[in-house]
Amino acid sequence: MIWVLLAVTILALWAALAILARHLRERKRLALREMIHQERMAALEKGAKLSELPADLAGGADPAEETRSGGQWVQRAALAGAFILILGGMGMSLGFLLMPQTPELGDLHQMAPLGAIPVLVGLGLLLYAWVDRLVFGRERS
Repeated sequence: MIWVLLAVTILALWAALAILARHLRERKRLALREMIHQERMAALEKGAKLSELPADLAGGADPAEETRSGGQWVQRAALAGAFILILGGMGMSLGFLLMPQTPELGDLHQMAPLGAIPVLVGLGLLLYAWVDRLVFGRERS
């Protein structure tokens, strides 16, 4: 049972690090846009003529995200993670069900429902990808 708790803890830490990295990247990008905005406002106050802002700074999508498969990498990652978790959970449940009962391990058949956890998380990711496509109109290309 300790291995299950360790695996869940590692997955939670990995997810927290991924969210933190995304937050820091967005905060850095926002600070850059704010600095550019302040410089442009100062130039406008002095009467200087300014050119148009590039799309990546004018509120468009991050160019790094656009180059990664047309900017649809978040939805594709959610779909890939969903299928990995669903199939992994089903395999885990099947493994517990097929494992023989031994005196050292006891009856592992009772642990088969633990496979439902990654299956349900995977279904949640599938739901996220579906809602993301419906709400934001992000179609797979």
